[in-house]
Amino acid sequence: MGMHFGIIAARLPWNDFLPEISRDYGEFLDQGEVVDPEDAHLEANDTGWRILGGELAGSSYVLDTSFILSDACDSLQRISKDRGTTLIGCGAETVSGTFWLFVAQNGAILRRYHSCHSGLRERLDSGDPLPPEKKTSLEDIDGGGLLAVLKHFGFDYDRWYREGHRRVYQFTDEKQSEQGPLARELAAHFEKYKLQPSERPPIQLSIRSAAEGKRPGCLGMFLGLW
Repeated sequence: MGMHFGIIAARLPWNDFLPEISRDYGEFLDQGEVVDPEDAHLEANDTGWRILGGELAGSSYVLDTSFILSDACDSLQRISKDRGTTLIGCGAETVSGTFWLFVAQNGAILRRYHSCHSGLRERLDSGDPLPPEKKTSLEDIDGGGLLAVLKHFGFDYDRWYREGHRRVYQFTDEKQSEQGPLARELAAHFEKYKLQPSERPPIQLSIRSAAEGKRPGCLGMFLGLW
């Protein structure tokens, strides 16, 4: 019913992955275990964001309500390189019509994609398209293309959300790490290809039925660009 959150998946146990993201973004305050993620109350508050994090079958997952962590390509690449592992950040923010994907293995960037319908006339698109992209667009409004990429690399986000170890953390972004080369590259891309106010498309209202998709963070009726 409209993907409106970010995801991180890392082939690392949670107790190894959490200190790595804390190194770049500050303390993640443990708010307790979650039995039913639908009751986790992940709304932002005055001190930051509440995110969901945990583990399934030796891999770590984050439901990123801040939209910051899952698009922090410099941090994700560093962790992938330092820990010699596969790491993916992806997500969608439907109000601005933004979709992103970052895939790294052992520090090597396999795929990077960032589009913003309200801000860019040309997407940032590097690396060879992945096999799942032949069937489902990375800009599928329900996140089907992004979830397919995760599964292609052996990550089952939906199963983790249903069955895995899950805890809520308060995230404040207190360190506000300096921009690295990948963040600077994206900023330069936005500067070069940014839409002028008169070029920006109008926001649309979408009303979706429950049968059209059911994932955490989804909305049945929302304003957005896609």
